[in-house]
Amino acid sequence: MMDSNLFQPTSLLDFNHPGIESPIAARGWVEVRFGERWVELEGFILDAAYLGSLKRRFKDSKSFCGFGAATSDLQRPQVEWNGGNTYIQKEGIVRDFGVYDSPDAFYAAHGTNLRGIKRWLFENLIRQSVNRNVERIRRGPV
Repeated sequence: MMDSNLFQPTSLLDFNHPGIESPIAARGWVEVRFGERWVELEGFILDAAYLGSLKRRFKDSKSFCGFGAATSDLQRPQVEWNGGNTYIQKEGIVRDFGVYDSPDAFYAAHGTNLRGIKRWLFENLIRQSVNRNVERIRRGPV
């Protein structure tokens, strides 16, 4: 489990890579120590442009689960800071696996859910398609 002094780059995640440091520096991070407790800022997972596009695209939806969001009210999701936790995927959480120092530590403890041809397809085809779809949604209406 997590020891806050152990954030070290791993083969899966290099915390010092500019592609990770730049967005964190620009946006600020996702979990903070506030007073005597840790506050979850999951609401920052989706950027404003992406979330705004989802709201416009699914304007007739209240409860929503899809495209990286799972909330009981898509038009007013719990993403704004108010001193407490923020969420955009709360309704999709089935089980809390805890906090780990790195993705490597998580996968060492829990493994992956894809193997063989499914894993190859995801890594080489599906992931790229998902990323293109995210970009298309972020740009707004078609």
